[in-house]
Amino acid sequence: MVSKFLYNLKGIARILIPNILTQASLESQIQQIFTRFSPNILDSMKARLRYYHKISSPFSLAPSIQSHDAKLPQITDLKHIFNKHTKARYFSAYFYDMYEFTRYFDSRLWLAHEFGDVNYYLSLPAITKSRPIAQHPQSQNSILFKLDKNRHFHFINDKIPYEAKRDILFWRGAAYQANRQEFLKRFFSAKFCDIAHTGSKSILHQFRKNRASIQEHLGYKFLLSLEGNDVASNLKWILSSNSVCLTPKLNFETWFMEGILQAGVHYIEIAPNYDDLETTIAYYKAHPHKAKEIISNAHNFISQFCNPAIEHALCLLVLRKYFYLSRQIAISTEEKEFMFA
Repeated sequence: MVSKFLYNLKGIARILIPNILTQASLESQIQQIFTRFSPNILDSMKARLRYYHKISSPFSLAPSIQSHDAKLPQITDLKHIFNKHTKARYFSAYFYDMYEFTRYFDSRLWLAHEFGDVNYYLSLPAITKSRPIAQHPQSQNSILFKLDKNRHFHFINDKIPYEAKRDILFWRGAAYQANRQEFLKRFFSAKFCDIAHTGSKSILHQFRKNRASIQEHLGYKFLLSLEGNDVASNLKWILSSNSVCLTPKLNFETWFMEGILQAGVHYIEIAPNYDDLETTIAYYKAHPHKAKEIISNAHNFISQFCNPAIEHALCLLVLRKYFYLSRQIAISTEEKEFMFA
């Protein structure tokens, strides 16, 4: 994870570069995508693009009648997204991550977006960080983008082998949600757990302990990931470690495509009511080779996100597809085949 100071500094540096330069390079960057990557990588990119942006038909950004179970996202042109944030006291991580790629496009283009923890459905297509995994008539309206990535896309190099770790489930986090509080109440005193609330001191005094660094987490074989308002921010780095991730069924997803992760393949799934927690841990203690297989599978899954050139290209393509389907730009025949064929 890059320090907040350096992250902000890089974001400000991008703002200082005239957009005329980035916009002039867009078409050549798009064309290079189809020549620089191998057919296998292009197939993988195509699948990811269609996963993030599931819409394949033209759509309008004109607000329709508001649905009772879907929210209207913010709709503005790219210039006014920028102006809105320059008038604020600070730039958000969401803005920096969006601007990194919107600066390649004409500032007169319109975009619907919804920043923050999107654990609900939207009434029209919009760029978001997260969305519910569950099927819903309007689930495709949340178009996933790599937002708040400095917090969420943090992979680690764990040098501690699985065998050298302690046979205990470890977790530190802010327990503001009911599911996290329930877990603490049931297992705080369990001998096979070391878990604690590290959030506000005004609540859950009996379950509170000091924060623990990621390095401290890595001393344990079993690491817990519990969703909060949407995805759990620790899920991705846990899957990149040499510890095994335990979590209930996942309800939300981001650019990481959590909806593709498989229980028993990439992570250990525990029951939503946690009733099987002790027996599940006991099973994997007795079968360490199965835990190590899951860790290896998780590492393989993460590898697809580790090429900066691919990540950059996909972000541009998600926006290209959005602006094309909203009838604001034209794209090449090659792009159309890549996006829709």
